[in-house]
Amino acid sequence: MSRQAYLAIFVIFQTLFTYESAKLVLPANILREHPNKCFSLALCKVFNIDDSWELPGCGRGSCSRSRNGLDEIIQTCPEIYFESDCYLSPVEVKLAYPMCCPKKVCPGDKNYMGHVCKNQQNRPPPNPHV
Repeated sequence: MSRQAYLAIFVIFQTLFTYESAKLVLPANILREHPNKCFSLALCKVFNIDDSWELPGCGRGSCSRSRNGLDEIIQTCPEIYFESDCYLSPVEVKLAYPMCCPKKVCPGDKNYMGHVCKNQQNRPPPNPHV
């Protein structure tokens, strides 16, 4: 296999890995008054099976039936790893999940602000996952 083919495969796998969300499946909170519905503690609201909802900050919850009863599935933004010259854009709380997730910004990107920053105080916060 050629070097270009290996590089193409690497880029495809990296892209797939980068955008895979963090997913947590938990037994749903169920209220006596609503036995076949999921109760979201984050929103203090009841949801039907197969409903989805936006979570504060940037995430999505959903209610699902499993063989053990009802599950609440929580999806959040993925961890992103990158070079030290890069940083994460802020969470876009006005956008729906997953568009609200931070994105990697590096030198050469249109929105890169590292070249504007004169010192570390003005530089966007470093990524804790580096």
